[in-house]
Amino acid sequence: QNIGQETATNVLLNFDYGAQETPKRLAFVDATDPDYSDWTGRWNVGTLEPGMAKTFSVEVFTLSAAAPSTIRTARLVSLDQLDTNAENNENSVTIFLDQASTNEAILLPEPIKQVLKGQNLSLVTVFPNPVQDQVTLVLENAKAPMETNIQLFNNLGKRVHTQMTLLDQGTNFIEINTSKLQEGLYIVMLPEGGQKKAAGRFLKIK
Repeated sequence: QNIGQETATNVLLNFDYGAQETPKRLAFVDATDPDYSDWTGRWNVGTLEPGMAKTFSVEVFTLSAAAPSTIRTARLVSLDQLDTNAENNENSVTIFLDQASTNEAILLPEPIKQVLKGQNLSLVTVFPNPVQDQVTLVLENAKAPMETNIQLFNNLGKRVHTQMTLLDQGTNFIEINTSKLQEGLYIVMLPEGGQKKAAGRFLKIK
């Protein structure tokens, strides 16, 4: 995500899915963005307007040596502009490989990462999936009542919906109208998310 005030061009990100680990614990299967090279571990992000975010998914196969966990790091390599804030150019996440064969992890910008350390809010599930006219988010809030900003991004990284929501302590069911969204994959982002699951995905169909 570009959190600056200037358009960023020719953005290049390094993300090694685990090819260099010894013993090798993850085998590459597929990536949703063709501009990601599993050979070099580089993702050619391209252009990011101010406030714009882009996401992609990497599918890997868990090998027999893949226990108990692995740390994956995303790091900005280069862009055309002068970057005056290098503190948010790298982020890491721990994936616990022994918990499930479909373990998911989300790498988020640094300002969000600082909030994640509190582990106060997590997205438990999204249903139905696929969705037509309405999607329901199940959020678990460990703190007192709080406001959070729920955002939806399409698979091109464009923000298509923002919704401020007051959450009670405990389990919350948040409904979002998806009738006007085009068909495709959407990412749910929680700026005050919890480390357990800070984002979710759903497929919009007609």
